[in-house]
Amino acid sequence: MKYATVSPEDRASLRALRKSLVREQRRVSRHKFFRNKLSVVGMVLVLLMLICALFAPLITGALGVDPYTAVMQDRFQAPSLNHLFGTDNLGRDIFARVLYGAQISMTVGFTVGLLSALIGTALGLYASTSKVLDNLLMRLCDGLKAIPNILLAITLMAVLGANMKNVIISLTVVSIPGVARIARSQALLAREQTYVEAMTAVGAGKTRILWRHILPNIVSPIIVQMTFTFATAIISEASLSFLGAGIPSPYPSWGGMLNEARSYVYMGWWMIVFPAVFTALSVLGFNLFGDGLRDLIDPLSGR
Repeated sequence: MKYATVSPEDRASLRALRKSLVREQRRVSRHKFFRNKLSVVGMVLVLLMLICALFAPLITGALGVDPYTAVMQDRFQAPSLNHLFGTDNLGRDIFARVLYGAQISMTVGFTVGLLSALIGTALGLYASTSKVLDNLLMRLCDGLKAIPNILLAITLMAVLGANMKNVIISLTVVSIPGVARIARSQALLAREQTYVEAMTAVGAGKTRILWRHILPNIVSPIIVQMTFTFATAIISEASLSFLGAGIPSPYPSWGGMLNEARSYVYMGWWMIVFPAVFTALSVLGFNLFGDGLRDLIDPLSGR
């Protein structure tokens, strides 16, 4: 019995067709994303916060201001050309402190989002392979989710101590259960697909199927969840710092700045307005950007 063979010319044609289909799919995806104005607004806000965080030393250096230098004779100065966001109760420039606060918030947000995605995805994948592991890991996640996130984070900070590394550890522990549940549900759906049954039939190992075939097909919802984790981590870090359990003074955390400003709100409204506005814009930007990614990935979104 003779079998049909594919000539090199046909293979080249198939590769060219595949590349053209991928390019067209990317073009349609970009058009769909940028058609959603709220998603574009979210992306612009995220990029703006990243620019503030990355170039904070250059911007403050060009303006000749410093986030840590206290000039007592300049206390409670209103926003002006010399101090764009005014000064605080110690004469420190609030504009410089807000920009350096963006460094802290973006570092915490991205690190917590990445770590929780990696660990949570691994837990969710392995939970989908065995009923014993599923019961053990998911009951552990249920136990963590039963405690309000901020209370669990405060408890962990009380045990570990107040610094940025421990804030990241605490918020990562708090964020892992949500990612693990999403990864588990998506992995269980993927295991029912025909390609997994085919790989099992030809003798592929469980580990190979898990990491080489199931994982690539559940990455999209995990990435969307990461954007929401970024936003949650930023506002949680600000909450911890506001309560005195997060980034210690004199580091310019947005939450810490709000905590310092609450006693002087009638003497310098700018001390509380600008950190609050940047916190709100950061969280809003990541949420809108995440909504855009979700609508782009979800084929039933209709946008």
